[in-house]
Amino acid sequence: MAAPSTRPVPELASSRYELLRPLGKGGVGAVYLARDRETGEEVALKKLFRVDPRSVQRFKREFRAIADLHHRNLVKLFDLQRAEDEWFLTMEYVDGADLSTELARELDVRATAANDGDWQSPERILRIVRAFHQLALGVQAVHRAGMLHRDLKPTNVVVAKDGRVVVLDFGLVRELDAATSVTMDGTVAGTPAYMAPEQALGQALTPAADWYAYGAMLYEMLSGVLPIDGKSAQALVQRKLRVDPEPLPRELAPRPLIDLCRGLLQRDPLKRPSVETILGVLESLHVQQDPKLQISTEEITYQTDTTAPVPR
Repeated sequence: MAAPSTRPVPELASSRYELLRPLGKGGVGAVYLARDRETGEEVALKKLFRVDPRSVQRFKREFRAIADLHHRNLVKLFDLQRAEDEWFLTMEYVDGADLSTELARELDVRATAANDGDWQSPERILRIVRAFHQLALGVQAVHRAGMLHRDLKPTNVVVAKDGRVVVLDFGLVRELDAATSVTMDGTVAGTPAYMAPEQALGQALTPAADWYAYGAMLYEMLSGVLPIDGKSAQALVQRKLRVDPEPLPRELAPRPLIDLCRGLLQRDPLKRPSVETILGVLESLHVQQDPKLQISTEEITYQTDTTAPVPR
């Protein structure tokens, strides 16, 4: 998560949790490291900025979406609570750094590799493959549960100190059969740098939209730049609708990884690879880079018959 902050933290109406320090903030809420006074455990606590019917409805939807979805590559939610005029949810605290921080480290490694003439060092490629294999399993779990994330980006992915990759922030999650990128007020939801062309157009979405965002992160991890960029969000979106990303140089990574990245960033969602193809490429590369290791698709448990309690 974010580095420790010396900024003051607010008091929480609930007496159960003590806010320790800020971890980050988004458009609808701030996240704090908190201590549960009943158990003594540290948790991440997300507090809603604005308490109005629309914001509360979205907050409840975020919680309900994954409260019963258990997968090691998805953040685990605990409780959604209301205390006086405050709404907050608690989740596991993942001690690590987000993928954007890992990207910065990777650029340093890539620069060293370039100087040594060893762009495709097994250690570098294996590290990327491991991280993106876990990320793919997390995204697959969301889709198997009948939902789309709709806002995959480096700051919503944490790499824990033990190497576990965890998807965070489900504030824009929607059911698959009703997913578009248009919010109730008519704006397009998502982050322009990573959203798929069809998402930018406000069209109906399929899992391919999340895989485009995944591909944009992979492209950025390999090259250090976004696949499509622009001087403004509007310019970026317009370029994304008209042009394809510049091909990645072949020396950056093994050809299967380069080809996978290109396929994920196809403007036509029907031309993007399936999750089976994505996992197959990554598993094959994993074994090639380290033949001693074996990996398999994680089991997921989704309890469709239970509903986590949600305050009224």
